[in-house]
Amino acid sequence: MNAPSLSGFLDVTGANYQLFDLGTHLKQLPRSTLALLDNGSKYPYPYLGFAWVATFIWDAEHPEQNNLWFLKLPLDEQGCLVPAVHSDLVRRLYTALQTNDDNERRRLLTDHPYQFQPDSSKMAALHAKATQLLSLPASPYFEPAAEFYLLQNEQTDWKTLGIQGLADLAERCLHTHEQEFSRALSVVGDEPFIALAGQLQHVETSPAITRAAITSAQRRDTAHTIQSALRATSQTAEPEQVEGFILNLIDTGKLDLETLLIIFTNYPALFSNLNLAGQLMTELSIHTDETGFNRVITNLAMQQGMEGIVMKIFSSDALNETLANALSRLIQSARK
Repeated sequence: MNAPSLSGFLDVTGANYQLFDLGTHLKQLPRSTLALLDNGSKYPYPYLGFAWVATFIWDAEHPEQNNLWFLKLPLDEQGCLVPAVHSDLVRRLYTALQTNDDNERRRLLTDHPYQFQPDSSKMAALHAKATQLLSLPASPYFEPAAEFYLLQNEQTDWKTLGIQGLADLAERCLHTHEQEFSRALSVVGDEPFIALAGQLQHVETSPAITRAAITSAQRRDTAHTIQSALRATSQTAEPEQVEGFILNLIDTGKLDLETLLIIFTNYPALFSNLNLAGQLMTELSIHTDETGFNRVITNLAMQQGMEGIVMKIFSSDALNETLANALSRLIQSARK
């Protein structure tokens, strides 16, 4: 018999399931992710020192048993699940598996220190993905959202649209109604633009949608619309467009702390460009204090492909006196 494990627990139940990461935004995870945590390997998307994992479990014959299970798992400095946490969680799960009382099993699976409740934006995106996965109808909020954004129905008051409708719209129509989405991003007011962008961040955006969001934000030229566009395109199929957008924000002096935090948390891959990384880190050191700088750079260094980013900056042409001082303090703090 195999040793108890996170991946083994779900296999033993025989349930259908899909994993999602809920760190910065909603991302689908391969089923092998739990095995990575079991084996002491690095979690692919650490955020603030945790793995934020949602598991959607369903039974086609008994839909009333469908369930969403949320885990906020502490990671070590390398981004691996803390061994003591792994052992404790596995013990709790297998204890739940052995009980015959459905209510007690449900309690054991949710009443533990690793449970968390996602915000409303992520819950709406999860529900949209779950209903799409099971080929179920969209929520009643879907049609009014589609009428407002895709058909430009001026009789629809966008403030009456539920966030679930926007999530369903992004999940079901983004890739089949690209032209209508692009037009909507251009013509709707700032507030509905920001609202739609909040759900686009949970899906992959095509080059055309990415271009439409960025162009619209540049024309609107407010901090909130710029930040919303950066969120909306965080899973873009063409990150080069976003890189150009960010360089323009640097050149025009439009980076504030909130915008920087969005860039650092949503676009770690762009920091492989050391010149861009150096500019953004310098801006961060100017806009926040030592504690904030250290926290953000530490989180960046835990992301895929970002190992050793601090030392790479030290040996690159991107280093300047301001950044060197900030990074030196970070290293000294880590050694304490």
